[in-house]
Amino acid sequence: MKSKDFAPRILILAIAFSAVFATAAWAQEVTAAITGKITDPSGAAIAGAELNVVNPATNATAKAVSTATGEYNVPNLLPGVYRVEIAAAAVASAAAHLRHLSPQHVLDRGYSITETAAGTIVRDGSKLAPGEQLRITFAQGWAGAEVKERGNREG
Repeated sequence: MKSKDFAPRILILAIAFSAVFATAAWAQEVTAAITGKITDPSGAAIAGAELNVVNPATNATAKAVSTATGEYNVPNLLPGVYRVEIAAAAVASAAAHLRHLSPQHVLDRGYSITETAAGTIVRDGSKLAPGEQLRITFAQGWAGAEVKERGNREG
């Protein structure tokens, strides 16, 4: 074989390899993952929580379940903005507990909220001045009041 015949074959072989590798490079996809840990307000892990990861633009949904340590991983997501929805019995229980601590729920139990004219919540009646205007909010409605006198719990 002559060296002149060999050079064109190497060139053809190089072009063929380039085409194969370029096709493989174009076939690669850029993906992302969402990872995290689900915990309750005390920091304890929530195991078995079901996650739905939704891309609102495409409605594409991926699912995952948190591990015993509360960790989750949702791999192979296309780049974009996602909404993470979490469902677990412990999460529903925490939401119900938070509703019981809401200001309206506290008012419904018979408590009231007292504010100064500036909108500051009154926590210590001994710091109010005689003549100071107050707003008292109840479960249903409110009333205005003026400080006439003040005292403490003992007297």
